[in-house]
Amino acid sequence: MQFQHSIRRPVALEGVGIHTGHPVRMRLLPAPVDTGRVFRRVDLPTEPTVPAGPGSVSRQPRRTALCQGVAEVHTCEHLLAAAFALGVDNLVIELDAAEVPGCDGSARDFVALLECAEPVAQDAPRREFRLDRVCSVVRDRGSIIALPFQTGLRVSYVYAPADGAFGGPAVVDVEVDAKRFVQEIAPARTFVTLQEATIARAAGLGLGADYDNTLVWDGQGVLYNSLRFDDEPARHKTLDIIGDLSLASRRINAHIVAHGTGHWENLALLAKIEAVIAASEDIAGHPG
Repeated sequence: MQFQHSIRRPVALEGVGIHTGHPVRMRLLPAPVDTGRVFRRVDLPTEPTVPAGPGSVSRQPRRTALCQGVAEVHTCEHLLAAAFALGVDNLVIELDAAEVPGCDGSARDFVALLECAEPVAQDAPRREFRLDRVCSVVRDRGSIIALPFQTGLRVSYVYAPADGAFGGPAVVDVEVDAKRFVQEIAPARTFVTLQEATIARAAGLGLGADYDNTLVWDGQGVLYNSLRFDDEPARHKTLDIIGDLSLASRRINAHIVAHGTGHWENLALLAKIEAVIAASEDIAGHPG
């Protein structure tokens, strides 16, 4: 039996939102069994909360966002991926702005913060779901498929840009556990082409991005930086998938196979998996 986990002690981190460019202070606090991961906007009147769950998903370009009433939380996927991989189920995340700190564009700093907080087991079983059928989303030139998998989460991502950006095609295949995540996935940073960066800035996005926290490809190479891995974009896409699917109401056991996808497809797949979870719970609650 897998037990739920929280953290032993509060920890804090300050930074800048990668899209808003606004400074933000974040605190991670221990939470009781069955709390889940909950954001608290301490800068707003009454300090409203936003559960990190499928019912809070708000579709926004180039990031994962959550919303409940007036409270919004943006670019939460890297933090949530780190919490999932380190097995932290119950967590209160306080923010004094609308966006999670961007840090270096990866999940590495969030891993370090959670390790400092010391994940600790709680006296309750973890809520898990073993997918028993195929779920898929196909859009434009991308696809993402969830297949039954015995135990845990496995992600296989195919990165094959038409323009050969960031060195061209690459494949990442990882069964997600804390050790592999920390070493192979967490350090992978956000990336864009120079054209994409220009378009995003014109749309009011990426205002906190720079050449340190975002890999920028100008058609010849990475500007003012270098890759941590030859296949860093594929690893970052894998990071995003882990974070997005961690929003499920249960911890998913499945094999995810994806190509040419982003947050839109990830969250569409999440919705399909949630429908399967709901149907299974309805059947279990109404036998015969």
